[in-house]
Amino acid sequence: MSCLITTCRSGGEKAGHSGGNALLLMIMLLLGISLMMLSVLHRFYQTEWRNGQDETAFYRADAGSASALEWGLTLAWSRKALNETPFYCRTAPDPELKSCLRRLRANKLLLQGSMFSPRFKQNITHYQLVSAREEGDNMILTALPQGWSDFCPPDLKPGCNRHTETGENNE
Repeated sequence: MSCLITTCRSGGEKAGHSGGNALLLMIMLLLGISLMMLSVLHRFYQTEWRNGQDETAFYRADAGSASALEWGLTLAWSRKALNETPFYCRTAPDPELKSCLRRLRANKLLLQGSMFSPRFKQNITHYQLVSAREEGDNMILTALPQGWSDFCPPDLKPGCNRHTETGENNE
């Protein structure tokens, strides 16, 4: 056994190599843990990005349906067409937007504005109770106070969403 001032070693051991193996093992362990953490962060950010895309698509469709509802209020609706079909729909200049009118009682109607969302594969719809004033063969709509809803009134559920993205029941 030979000893220097700071280290002693027995015959077969070389100075400093056992510490190097431990250091290499620690570095590999830290790299492994870091890779696992990066993988988890990547999955987390990917999920959050998808959630953000879903939220953006929903807000776009929600704003579109509100726009379709307002557009429907500005139209002159054909009284004859509404009498021929219980659910009269018109497509806006933007083909994703639709306004549909349904008679509830003599002067009380339900107007709905919809936008088809390709991301969710369904219509996002807003509803407004309206009254109609007749001008010749046309009806001019006026929104009733507290008549807005973002869900179909329960008593009208079966016939609320008769129109589809394919253009059924359109003008």
